[in-house]
Amino acid sequence: MTCRRVIRPGDTCFGVNVREILLVEDDPEISKALTEILGDYGYPVVWHADGQDGLAWLQQAVELPPVILLDLQLPRMNGWDFVDVLRLDERLNRIPIIVMSAKREMPPPNIVAFLPKPIQLDRLFKALDQYCPPVA
Repeated sequence: MTCRRVIRPGDTCFGVNVREILLVEDDPEISKALTEILGDYGYPVVWHADGQDGLAWLQQAVELPPVILLDLQLPRMNGWDFVDVLRLDERLNRIPIIVMSAKREMPPPNIVAFLPKPIQLDRLFKALDQYCPPVA
């Protein structure tokens, strides 16, 4: 059974608190599209355009996201460095990371999924459902 209403971060659905997915992606068009699509399917999203901002948000977050969607080619702090820093932080190192990249390069170790761009939504939802089932 799922909620059939608009879900906002912090809402509850059948007693489950809705937490935002962290999207770290520098392309505003991709970010906007993913945020809208994921929101329509019950996955609230918070977006940051580079690794430094995403990491700063995580370090200050009261509730951690159930999963991180991470691009590798980012300004200021790339995806590999983001993962390296995250894995050294005892509070943050258990958050599942799904990497998205247009380049067919070796992703960082200790990620739960790699999705080549352009993103196939069925593969994205399959990966997300393992870590944060939708509530809307």
